[in-house]
Amino acid sequence: MFSLSALTRVHITISIYSSLQ
Repeated sequence: MFSLSALTRVHITISIYSSLQ
């Protein structure tokens, strides 16, 4: 299983990337 911190980091990265578009 992925660590919660890793999933959170990916989620934040995707959220920021989506906001930039």
